[in-house]
Amino acid sequence: MNKQKYIKLINSGKYQEAFNKLSKIVKRSPDNPEAWFLLSFIYKKQRQQLYSLEKALNINPDYKDAAHRISEVRSGTRQITPIDEYFKSEVPVRKKRKGLKPFLTLIVIGIVAIGLSIVALKYIQSQPNHLIIHKI
Repeated sequence: MNKQKYIKLINSGKYQEAFNKLSKIVKRSPDNPEAWFLLSFIYKKQRQQLYSLEKALNINPDYKDAAHRISEVRSGTRQITPIDEYFKSEVPVRKKRKGLKPFLTLIVIGIVAIGLSIVALKYIQSQPNHLIIHKI
């Protein structure tokens, strides 16, 4: 993603064009924190700004610029840091965890479900038949 291209669009007031392009990015790649962050400069309503910033921060909790901008937007201060001041350093990349934990969790859940089904079936089989059929 070419951040500078979007920054230029936003700085030149071409909000609709920037919005259209960034919207396509977040639809294709909803886990892109930079796109969500940039959208916060386009939205006029505080609620929308906070939503996009919180999305960016949820994707990458180490994203200090998003955290800083959230505090600025919430405070309603008139002296908001210009977009050019952000992105002077690279956005920290959050490493995705790989491993067996999600897979093992599913296996354990499956085993527990099968075990509970067996216990329930044995209980039902051990009970006398209480079903009474009435002739009409």
